[in-house]
Amino acid sequence: MLFRSLTAAELFWNACDIYREAQHSIFEDDNREKLYLHARMLECYEGLIPHADHPIERVEIPFEGNFIQGIYHRVPGGSKAPAVLHLPGMDQTKESRLHPLHHPFVMRGLHCLQIDGPGQGTSNIRRIWLTEDNYPRAAQAALDWLCNRPEVDASQLVVSGYSFGSHWAMALAARDPRVRAIGTA
Repeated sequence: MLFRSLTAAELFWNACDIYREAQHSIFEDDNREKLYLHARMLECYEGLIPHADHPIERVEIPFEGNFIQGIYHRVPGGSKAPAVLHLPGMDQTKESRLHPLHHPFVMRGLHCLQIDGPGQGTSNIRRIWLTEDNYPRAAQAALDWLCNRPEVDASQLVVSGYSFGSHWAMALAARDPRVRAIGTA
C-alpha cells in the first residue's frame, strides 16, 4: 500500500508541474484555456495531499478585499516550531520549486507557508496584480496568518525567497521586525 501511495503522490506532483508550465505561457488571466489548465494544476496538487508524509493544506489569506492563496506544510506531530514564509519567483507559483514530498523545510522541523503573492499564480486569476508596493503588504498578511497558528513559534519566523521572490523577501525583512532570518537564492 505504501508503494502505491508514494507512486500516486509522485504522479500527481508530476502532472501538477506539467499543468503549471502549460498555463504559465498564456498571459491573459481570463483566457479559458489558462483557467482550465490552472484548475487542473490545483486539482493535481490536491490529489497528492492525502499521500504526503506531513500535513498539507490549501489556505486563503485575507488581503485588501480579496484573498491570497497559500499552501501550508506542517511538521508532523503538531508541536510548536519555527515557520518559513516562502516567496516564489515572479514566473512561478506556490506549487513550484519546493517538492511537497521531500519538503526541505519540513524535513528540518520548520512549518512552511508558500504563497501566490500579487502577480503570481492564483493571484493573477483573482486579478491581484503586482504593483510597486503591494507584494510586501501581501507577505505581511501571510506573516499575520502564520502568527495566528497555534503550532507556529511566532518568535522564530523566517522568510525564504527564490529568484525575484528574493527581492520581495528582502523588502519584507526590511519592513517587518517579526522576520528573524532570511534565506534567498
